[in-house]
Amino acid sequence: MTRLFIILISLVVILVIGVFLIWPKYQELKIAQLKLVQKQVELENLGEYNLQLEEHFRELQKYEKELAYIDFALPPDSDFPSLFHFLQKTCSQNGLVLRSIGPSFVPPADASEEEVSNGQTPQKKVIRGLVTTLDLSGSYKAFLNFLSALEKSARLIEVESISFSSPEGEDIFSFQLLMKAHSY
Repeated sequence: MTRLFIILISLVVILVIGVFLIWPKYQELKIAQLKLVQKQVELENLGEYNLQLEEHFRELQKYEKELAYIDFALPPDSDFPSLFHFLQKTCSQNGLVLRSIGPSFVPPADASEEEVSNGQTPQKKVIRGLVTTLDLSGSYKAFLNFLSALEKSARLIEVESISFSSPEGEDIFSFQLLMKAHSY
């Protein structure tokens, strides 16, 4: 009976060791294998995503000229010096005198927002407007030409308000414009 008892005790010990030591390690191995398969699928998807990005990048390179035009229309920041230069040049080309420009401010960033995906993390790009006032002088025809040039320009510029005055009997007018140039 001692031999049978030793065999029975050995089987119980082996069963206890199997249940309490080997089975949890086996379960951990199964979970690790599942995680490995998930990571492999994620890696394959990421590879496909990168290939798609490269394809889209090559496609966008075909439209480099058009994208440069959009970059000019919506500069990446509130670029006041280039806007000032553009307005000064446009005034002089159309026969107006830019007497003053000022005070400029960028309204809070609650304007129109659009989601732009940058890799895997979405960012918010906000279209802002640089609001400024212009004090001009010149003929009415020159002023109409100036407004037409603003409208035809690639930059996104809105004229919000116009006021003008003229001394009696003169063809020279004073114009005050409140305008907004957009950027992001």
